[in-house]
Amino acid sequence: MRPDRPPVAPLRLDFNKSLGTDPLVWLEWRSQLVPKLIGRAGEYGELRRWAEGGEAGVRMRLVHGPGGTGKTRLAAELARELVTRQWAAGFSDLEAGFEFERGENGTLVLVDYPEERRPRVRELL
Repeated sequence: MRPDRPPVAPLRLDFNKSLGTDPLVWLEWRSQLVPKLIGRAGEYGELRRWAEGGEAGVRMRLVHGPGGTGKTRLAAELARELVTRQWAAGFSDLEAGFEFERGENGTLVLVDYPEERRPRVRELL
């Protein structure tokens, strides 16, 4: 890290297969109770092509839909795959700043519940 640059904000990708005893935790994307994405192959492939293809530079993609339909899991699975391809990828709460780690092939910053962080999302954009 250069002294004239701010610290790098962490990107988290914390899958957790430990389910514990609270049934509500079982529904979280981190639990991976369902071991693979079901019915999202087309959307997943489109997101992967978007991330890896196209022009260089900053790009934004919005994944939206009703709660509980797997948006966060879809994004997390994409990030997990990109990490294996020398990307820096994961979730940010945006509180640690906007200077993110740079992967060899790119950086994917995921923001879950952006509506709860509107001022910070505006700054990021």
